Amino acid sequence: MKNLDLAQLRAFATIVDLRGFTAAAEALGTTQSAISMRVNRLEAVVGARLLVRTSRSVGLTAAGQALLPHARGLVTMNDAAVAELAGPPPRMRVRLAVSEHAVGPALGRTMMRLRSRWPEHQFDVEIGLSAEVRTSFDSGEADAAILRRDAQRRDGAPLFMQTLTWLAADPAIAEQRPVPLAVVRGPCAVRAAMIDALQARSIQYRICFQANSLAAVITAVREKIGVSAVGHAEQYPDLQPVALPALPTGEVVLYARLPGELRRSLEQVFGEALEL
Repeated sequence: MKNLDLAQLRAFATIVDLRGFTAAAEALGTTQSAISMRVNRLEAVVGARLLVRTSRSVGLTAAGQALLPHARGLVTMNDAAVAELAGPPPRMRVRLAVSEHAVGPALGRTMMRLRSRWPEHQFDVEIGLSAEVRTSFDSGEADAAILRRDAQRRDGAPLFMQTLTWLAADPAIAEQRPVPLAVVRGPCAVRAAMIDALQARSIQYRICFQANSLAAVITAVREKIGVSAVGHAEQYPDLQPVALPALPTGEVVLYARLPGELRRSLEQVFGEALEL
């Protein structure tokens, strides 16, 4: 009877979860070539290809879809057994970088859920623009990052799709020409999306307010200084959607160099952020 290797199963499941070999290698603390070798050996054991690989994405074959739940289950049981025998896990400092536009006001209560689930760990949070958050993770200053997906990158674990909505304290403000915009100081993907949408419809606009944080921008919108666009519009019940050109939908993703169970908790907690 053939035996499945846990390291190979973990590599396979992590590649699927993070949608790439590079991200999986970072999460598991190894090299991309080592990850590829583990998958190749696993495919040799099961006698079938498990992954469909292209230059931009990784998908599952029929055999991969059949194996994935078993792989996740075996890895989870292994980790649970090791954790139970090892006793309480050591205290870990987790440096988390988060884009304000990606999570919005739900960040506070989401972090409360995360800390209640992992009380033994210390979570330090840094808020910034997506470009700053990405740089913080890539440089190693952050252990995990949550932000809107960059069109140039396909790695990262998807959390949820985010629709941008124009908001104002008074719909009449959006009817002004030029449209007064309250924006986060650039470079900012949401700011760029607002401007691109208006320019595509030849609608004149002016930047009437800009700040270094989304919180300051929302304050300006509430004071009727201008209009802006946000994800999670339902989290701003005091503001009203306004009729301006449609904005693109984006994917919020997680990048992480963390143990598997902790990384999966981040995915679950932030993936559920809009359902709280």
